[in-house]
Amino acid sequence: MEFIDTPLHIAAVSGKTAFAMEMMNLKPSLARELNQDGFSPIHLALLNQQTEMVIDFYRLIKILFELKEKGVSLFFIMLLWMKIMFITCLGF
Repeated sequence: MEFIDTPLHIAAVSGKTAFAMEMMNLKPSLARELNQDGFSPIHLALLNQQTEMVIDFYRLIKILFELKEKGVSLFFIMLLWMKIMFITCLGF
């Protein structure tokens, strides 16, 4: 099966951080998808010097792994993520 760039890949290349974070909010599995060249969205953001996006991706991934290791439910993780996104949108 041939892989293509997802909307998250395209956002990572073009530096559309807010759009990328919303995509990860709606479908977190997109962050693991590889494109036809074998790159994930975080790889593309790094290669294209999208520093803010790389930091945001890293923070999200770190939070999700820490919570998963503690046995926190997916429902709680999604509620927490929605809270983080809301606060980020307000600019705090």
